Amino acid sequence: MKKRMTSIIFILTLTIFCAVGFAEEPPPGGGAPPPPPADSYTPDPGGGAPPSVDDPNSPPPGDDKMTGITTPQVNDPNAPPLDVNNPPPDGFDPMAGGFDPTQFDKDNVTGFGTDALNNITSDQWNNFDPNAMAGFDKDQISNFDPNAVAGFDKDQMAMFDPNVMAGFDKNQIANFDPNAVAGFDKDQVAMFDPNAVGGFNKAQMAMFDPNAVAGFDKDKVALFDPFAVAGFKSQQLQNFNPKAIFGFDALQVQNFAPGEFKNMPSKDISEMLANFDPAKINPNDVQQLLPPDWNIDANGVLEPPPGANLAFPSFAPQVSNSIKLPDIPNFSKGFGLGGTGTDVIAGLNDTLAALGVGNQFNFKQSPVDGILHVKGSGDATGIQFAFLPDADKMVQAPDGTQPGLSLNEAGHYVLTTPDGMQIPLIPAPVDFSKIVDAIPGGSVEMGSKGETLLNIPGEGKFMGIFQETVIPDPQNRPPGKYYSGTPFVDEKIEIVLEDGTMQEMLPAIQSQTVFEELAKSIAGVENLNMKKDGTIDLVFSGTPISLKPALTIAKSQAGSSGTPTFNTKNDGTLIFDDGNGNIQEFNLQLGPSPN
Repeated sequence: MKKRMTSIIFILTLTIFCAVGFAEEPPPGGGAPPPPPADSYTPDPGGGAPPSVDDPNSPPPGDDKMTGITTPQVNDPNAPPLDVNNPPPDGFDPMAGGFDPTQFDKDNVTGFGTDALNNITSDQWNNFDPNAMAGFDKDQISNFDPNAVAGFDKDQMAMFDPNVMAGFDKNQIANFDPNAVAGFDKDQVAMFDPNAVGGFNKAQMAMFDPNAVAGFDKDKVALFDPFAVAGFKSQQLQNFNPKAIFGFDALQVQNFAPGEFKNMPSKDISEMLANFDPAKINPNDVQQLLPPDWNIDANGVLEPPPGANLAFPSFAPQVSNSIKLPDIPNFSKGFGLGGTGTDVIAGLNDTLAALGVGNQFNFKQSPVDGILHVKGSGDATGIQFAFLPDADKMVQAPDGTQPGLSLNEAGHYVLTTPDGMQIPLIPAPVDFSKIVDAIPGGSVEMGSKGETLLNIPGEGKFMGIFQETVIPDPQNRPPGKYYSGTPFVDEKIEIVLEDGTMQEMLPAIQSQTVFEELAKSIAGVENLNMKKDGTIDLVFSGTPISLKPALTIAKSQAGSSGTPTFNTKNDGTLIFDDGNGNIQEFNLQLGPSPN
C-alpha cells in the first residue's frame, strides 16, 4: 500500500507539472526589439536629413505608418530633434519641428502642456509607444483632440492608468476606434465618467472585452445610448454586475438584441431579469427576449423550464469593512421580473410545513448579512442552523416534483419548494459581526461556496468552512477562537460567541472555484467533489483519492504570480498557490473520505 501511495503521489506530481508547466523566462537583457514593419519609415540613425517631400519613395505627410516624421517637421527640415527629457517652459509642442512621437515614454509625457495635447493628430497618436499612455494624467487626457483619439489602438488603450479614465468625455469616446475599445479592462471601465459613457455607439459596445463590462455600475448603465446597447453580445450581457443591471431602463431593454439575450445560459437570463428595476421595466418590455420555453405573466412572475438555473435580486449587506461577503440572493423576493412573486423564504417555510416540522422550525434571512437562519421552537427550542444559498446551483425541479428535503453529493441539504424551486444550502457562519467581535482586530471573508477566511492578528490566517449546527458551548468558555486537533487529521477551530453559542469551523480549501478549475485541467482528474466537511474527493487515473486541507494559510515566497499552481514538498505534501500569494497545504490519501 505504501509503495502504491508513493507511486500515486509521484504520478500526480509529475502530471501537475506537465499540465501547469513553468513560466518561460525572457531572454537575458530583454532580447532584441522586433524589426519595424516593412512599409514603415525609420529615421536615419546617423542623424541625416529627413527625406525630401519631392522624394517619390518618401511616405506621404500624415501617413499613419510614418514613424518619427510629422507634417511640421517635413516643412522644416532643419529643425533640431526635441530633447524629450528636458521639456521647454511651456511644454512640448506637437506642432514644432523635430517632434517625434516614438521618443516618448510614460515618464516624459508629463512634459506636455495640457493645451498642446489638443494639437496631437490621430497619426501622431498612432505612433506613440503603448507604454507611454500610462504617464498621462486626467487633466491631460481631457485636452486630447476628440477627433485625434481615433488614432489610439487596442494596445495603447490597455495601458492607460484606470485613475485617469474620468478625463475622457462623451465626444472623445464617440470617436474611439471600435477595435481599440477591446483594450479596456474592468478597472478602467469602472473609472469612466458616467456622463461620458453615452458616447459609446453600437459598434464600440460590440467590441468590449466581456470581462471589462463588469466594471460598469448602475449609474453608468443608466446613461448608455439606448440604441448602442444593441451591440452587446451574449458574452458581454452575462458579465454585467447584478447591481449594475438595475440601471437599465425600458428603452434600452427594448433595444437589446433578442438573439443574444436568448443565447445566454439560463442562470444569466434569470439574473438579468431578476435584477431589472420593475419600476422602469414591465413584462411587455422583456417578452421578446425570452427563450421559447420561458413564460412571464402579466405581473412579471417567471415560469422557467425544468432544469433552468434560478437567480434572484442581490442582497445588500449592512456590515462593517472588516467583513467581506459574496453576492447573496435576496430571499425576501420572488422569482420574477425585479424579484416579483412569492418570496423564497415563504416557499422554504412551506416546504418545512409539508415535511411536518413547520410548527418547530422556520427560515429567516438576516437583514444584516443575508445568512439564512433556521431556529427551533417548542420541543426544538435551542436548536439552530445557519446556511448560505448555493447561488450557482439553484434550479427549477422537473414537473411534478413534490416539496421535500434531500442531500446532494457534497452533503448539502437541498430543499424543493411547492413551486418547484430547488435550493441547495451551504453551511455558513451564524453571525459575522459577532465572529469579528470574538477575534478583536480581526476580519472575516467568505467565498461563494462558504469557504471562510479568518484573519486573526498575531496568529495568522485560517481557511475553513463552518458547520451548520449552532449549539450552546458545552464548556461555557468566554467569547473567542479555540483551536484544537492535529493537521490533516482532526484539527478545527471553535468560535464561541457572546451569547454563549458555539460553531465549528473545519479546514477547507481556499478559492474553491479556482482550485476546482485548476484541478480539472489536469489530465486524469475526474469526479471532483468538494464536500461540506471541507474534504475533497476525486478520481485520478481511475484511483479514488481524498484530499484534506490544512487550516493555515501562508504567504508565498514568490509573491503574487497571478497564476494558480500546484506544487509539492519533499515529504509529499501538496501545496496550492491561489495566484494571489496565498499558499495552503493539503494531504492526499487513497480512497474516498468518510461520509
